[in-house]
Formats: sequence, structure tokens, C-alpha cells
Amino acid sequence: MEIDRIVIRDKWIESVSDGLRLRCSYCKKNPDIDYIIDGKIWNELVPKKYRYGVVCLRCIDKLASEQGIDITNYIKKIYFVGEYKTFELELSKVYYWKKFKEKK
Repeated sequence: MEIDRIVIRDKWIESVSDGLRLRCSYCKKNPDIDYIIDGKIWNELVPKKYRYGVVCLRCIDKLASEQGIDITNYIKKIYFVGEYKTFELELSKVYYWKKFKEKK
């Protein structure tokens, strides 16, 4: 499998993490996984006081699950933030280990 390797020197690509890791507003941990989610569902899930901060993937999934929303339908991109590089991951399968009934 061939991997596209993009070297950024002058201008960083918008919405791709440049290695800066901010703490999650909920759990206060520094996430290694970054993501892009549909803005409408973000506003629906995240309380106003946290919307301009970071909410890690684990916490956004917890918020969504508590409201009966499967966020896999709304995730646009997932990234692993490594050392001097960011990996773009592909969501190809979701495994449910408990029965999940979506309310929406």
C-alpha cells in the first residue's frame, strides 16, 4: 500500500494538528487523537462553555452515547498526533461490544 507523504514547510494545512496538544475540557488529559466532526452535531453535544475548547474523542463519544447518538455517522476525519508528524487515519469499521440503540 502506497502512503501519501506530505511535507509541510511554509503553510500548514487547516484543521490538521501541528503537534500542539491542548487538554480536554472534560477529562483534563492531553489527547493523542484529534478529529473533525460535523459542526451541527458538535453544537448539539457539547455544552456552550466547552465549545471553544478541546473535547477529546473519548469524551465526545461518551457525551454522544449518553444522548443515544452514534458519532461514527458524524466523524469526518481522525488523526494521530505523533512526534513531528500527524497520521490521518481512516474509519473503516466500527465494532460494538454492547447493544447500542441510536435515539436519532
